[in-house]
Amino acid sequence: MDADEVMQQPERFKGTIGVEGPVIAVDKTKSMFVLSCAVGDAIIPVEYHGRPSKIGSSVIAYGEIEKTPNSKFVFMAHKVELK
Repeated sequence: MDADEVMQQPERFKGTIGVEGPVIAVDKTKSMFVLSCAVGDAIIPVEYHGRPSKIGSSVIAYGEIEKTPNSKFVFMAHKVELK
């Protein structure tokens, strides 16, 4: 599923999904990276405790969307594949 599609209405996605997009930022200290959406300025923060993806790589992240205490969304990935 494209990152744009997920960010339009993230609350409607329940259970494990695959989100596809380019990696635009990596924060190894927080075990996070950011996927860019093709349309607009939307991004998807992804928490992943595996090997970090490189900036510029296109990936598919598998996991669930969770709402944080400050009402933002984060994608909790349990598997990431290079596309």
